[in-house]
Amino acid sequence: DCLLSRGLGDVYKRQARPFRVSAGGGEIVALGTRFDVDMRRSGVAVTVLGGTVEIRQAPDRPAQLTAGQQILFGADTGRTPPRPADLEEAEAWQTGRLVFSERPLSDIVEAIARYRRRPLFIAGSSVGHLRLTGAFDLDDTDKVLTAMTETLPVKVVDLPFATVIY
Repeated sequence: DCLLSRGLGDVYKRQARPFRVSAGGGEIVALGTRFDVDMRRSGVAVTVLGGTVEIRQAPDRPAQLTAGQQILFGADTGRTPPRPADLEEAEAWQTGRLVFSERPLSDIVEAIARYRRRPLFIAGSSVGHLRLTGAFDLDDTDKVLTAMTETLPVKVVDLPFATVIY
């Protein structure tokens, strides 16, 4: 077992023992593929970069994704239909960048918090739905916070124990 918030699988096809990932109340079965798994509070985002992946989540029937497709699912949220993926956004973290295209602030804060030493969170529920687009270096997540304050009606406060966005 491995506990992580994000991972990349590059798996050769093995019918006798397929590679399986359990996440968010479902199972991802690699059918000879390269895929990204992003664990979020809102569920799991699976993006297929090459090959085919099968998503199994009871009570739904398995869904097959091919290269360039993404699906979101969670134990409490069910599963979305497959949709076209933003491959640049899915792969950017591997090269030290984060790319967001009209993503809710709540998702962005969760993503950049993985790369910060101090806790980062949103106070209240009034700003988490706001959306942001941009590309940022992982080694300077403060630039993401600056972009938020320059483009959205939010404030960022550094406290002794955490950074708060409201």
